[in-house]
Amino acid sequence: MRIGCLLALAAVMLAVVPTASALTPTQIGKCLDLSGTSALPISKMTADLGIPRDQAKEAQARLTNYQRDPSAFPAALDGFGLTPHQITEIMRRVAVWIRANTREVGAPCPPFKNRQKVIARVKALLIYNGFRPAMRFSNASSRQITLSAVRDGFEMRGVVVKIAPRKIFLSITSATRNSGGSGGSLTVPLTFEA
Repeated sequence: MRIGCLLALAAVMLAVVPTASALTPTQIGKCLDLSGTSALPISKMTADLGIPRDQAKEAQARLTNYQRDPSAFPAALDGFGLTPHQITEIMRRVAVWIRANTREVGAPCPPFKNRQKVIARVKALLIYNGFRPAMRFSNASSRQITLSAVRDGFEMRGVVVKIAPRKIFLSITSATRNSGGSGGSLTVPLTFEA
């Protein structure tokens, strides 16, 4: 069965349980983010430093890798003409931005109170919809549960967050591009407090 079945099942369940959620779709999107930080505004990191355009473009290209490998910096900014002062200022701006934009993974969603019950409910729902029973769950934070499961031979990854006392949001995507596995998301009402 596909995610469409999940959505149909959720629609039936939603008819029984009130659907009010205090979180907006934008906030739920932040809850699902696995990094805990927003994307680095790269052009702002090199603005107004008197850097020639070609050097600024090179610095920006190198900064795209900052969030993947911060240990490579500031050394990654050497070798194409930036002054030590410019490199120091870029790194200061990056540090200030990271400090101001880092949040707990899963925020602003509330923390789980009954994590094991939520995992059991999600597992039962996924098995019912054609996923193999052997699936892995991990605790990314107190506000987020991640999962890895297989359906129709394709590995799928998911994130579960609590959006109301008795309601969770489940998002599933294919683990690899062009794998043929489809994904989706749905709100799951619960009979217990998540």
